[in-house]
Amino acid sequence: MSCTNYHYDETKTIADEGWSYVDKKDFNFEISDTNFIYNIYLEVKHSTNYTAQNVYSKVYVSFPDSKTRDQQVSIELADGKGEWLGKCSGKSCIRRIPFMPNAVFDQIGKYKLSFEQFTRTDNIVGIEKLRLIVEKTKEKRADSAINKNQQKKVS
Repeated sequence: MSCTNYHYDETKTIADEGWSYVDKKDFNFEISDTNFIYNIYLEVKHSTNYTAQNVYSKVYVSFPDSKTRDQQVSIELADGKGEWLGKCSGKSCIRRIPFMPNAVFDQIGKYKLSFEQFTRTDNIVGIEKLRLIVEKTKEKRADSAINKNQQKKVS
């Protein structure tokens, strides 16, 4: 992976004992320019001993105007045959997921994305780290060649 200056890049480590329901991983970032398109990536580092194909998560988005939205997502880590989708080395794999590609923001200010594991198990073992990357593209909303239907409005 090449070195890139991302708009936001933070990693949260999950304890060796596992990721419990109460251990919400919060990522706080600020948007100061709503004219540009952003790509938001989620990277999951997990053990090759992780026993599931995915991890269900509840994602909360908090907006500068204090509104909050949530949704359940399935973060896919392996394909239907059980092959890991990420890059594996040693006993760990890293899966980068285009979580919100072509995102547009309508509000200037502070945002928070929070991830809460939402599986049937109180404590899941094998998820090691979550990394959130917000990339500011060079594409402006009004000038973009990207079809407006492909832009994901964050609101």
